[in-house]
Amino acid sequence: MRHFQGEYEKAALAFEEGLICARRSGYTRMEILITIGLGDVSAELEDFSVAQFNYRQAEEIARGMDDRFLLFYLSMAQVTLMLLQQKTAEARQAIKTAAGLIRSVDSLYEKGLLNFVLGRLSLMEGDSSRAIKQLTEAERCFTEDGRKMEGDSSRIWLAAAYYQTKNHDMARQMISNVIGGRIQVSHGILIAVHQARNWLDGLQKDVEVGRATGDLLTRASRVGAKMPVTRRSLHRLAQVVQIPNPHLIIRAFGTASVSVGGKLLTLSDWQTQSVRDLFFFFLSTHKPLTKEQVSEALWPELDEPQKIKVRFKNEVYRLRRAIEQEEVITYEDVFYGFNRNLDFEYDVEAFESFLARAKTASDINEQIAFYQKAVDLVTGPFLADIYGDWAMFERERLNQTYLAALLSLAELLHKQARHEQALTACQRALEYDPTIEAAYVLSMQIHHRLGDRASVIRTYQACQDALNRQIGLPPSKETEQLYRRLIS
Repeated sequence: MRHFQGEYEKAALAFEEGLICARRSGYTRMEILITIGLGDVSAELEDFSVAQFNYRQAEEIARGMDDRFLLFYLSMAQVTLMLLQQKTAEARQAIKTAAGLIRSVDSLYEKGLLNFVLGRLSLMEGDSSRAIKQLTEAERCFTEDGRKMEGDSSRIWLAAAYYQTKNHDMARQMISNVIGGRIQVSHGILIAVHQARNWLDGLQKDVEVGRATGDLLTRASRVGAKMPVTRRSLHRLAQVVQIPNPHLIIRAFGTASVSVGGKLLTLSDWQTQSVRDLFFFFLSTHKPLTKEQVSEALWPELDEPQKIKVRFKNEVYRLRRAIEQEEVITYEDVFYGFNRNLDFEYDVEAFESFLARAKTASDINEQIAFYQKAVDLVTGPFLADIYGDWAMFERERLNQTYLAALLSLAELLHKQARHEQALTACQRALEYDPTIEAAYVLSMQIHHRLGDRASVIRTYQACQDALNRQIGLPPSKETEQLYRRLIS
């Protein structure tokens, strides 16, 4: 159910837990179904390589099993993946093979699935009339079988097929049947709209259903825009499923580095330090910018438009060449930005993602696990070898976020009576910034709980020395009062 509601992270975690249980119990059929389910989640998120890996895993396990439905269901999932990848010839061949599995079976659901993929394929091949017949049959089968979600998906694709044949009346009817006066529509409908958007585009101008269609397309577009971030989040959380390395691996904590296809880029690949700085500037900026805004942040000494234009053009050209992807920097109207739809992993994004999950987790052990994953990503200050003002501001923000995460982790470990680990977290914070008074305070409290009075005294003295040396101030009155209470 999580999958169909768009709660992909919860769905993937539930699938992985189920997969572990199925393997332990030797329940092979359940293992196959769950593996297919994991593939479906990835396919829906357009994570094609991971989806294909899961389907192949399911196929290997199912090999030799005499389970006709399982084989048919898997083949339909694989066909859907081919359609999403625009592999129409492969899809046509796979459908021919799958069709033989249901010739002697009177299953509305299976006939519905077959006609559904046939209709989508026909539409992609430009045969809208045939698509209408096939999708109509799919809709009938799903409706008679009581499968509302699949029925609604068929109606969305039917609307697209009718619109392509210029039968606007039937296209309107299909949209009206799906919406039915509802304010809220299911996630499954939005996914269908997202996948059929190329054939629905233009229907939003219709007098009768244009507003509703436009709203569906807008909401579906938002769903699609979230997919890259969700894909990367699932990759980080995966424990059972093998995830291939992303094409682009970016490290910004400590000394900055970028790997493309497993190759670590050197300064000769970037050609100049300035090009590498430009890459990280785009990556760290979450809104598109004009070339003038980029120049103001990175090359303030340039004040002539022609010089800005020439330098920007040359730097972006070298950046794209280093990354080996033209689309790494997007361009729309007069705005440029980093393409977040690429297959990449970025340690800062992962760090903040784990922190967000830690703050929303209800179980203390989950909170600890996510905080630990987050802080383990930090190997040094953000872009330690880049000195521009833009990097310094972000560096300070991330420094404070990292220290706060370490203290939160230490507090949680302290509550769990995991004293040594809590002290380690405090020590890590102090190694990063010796003036963090809260880390000394918590360390003293832990030592006191352990009955180690000498360590309480040593910690307070270390606090005094560090604060005096670094900022010329004594510990706060609150810290001093706590210290007196602890040693009395």
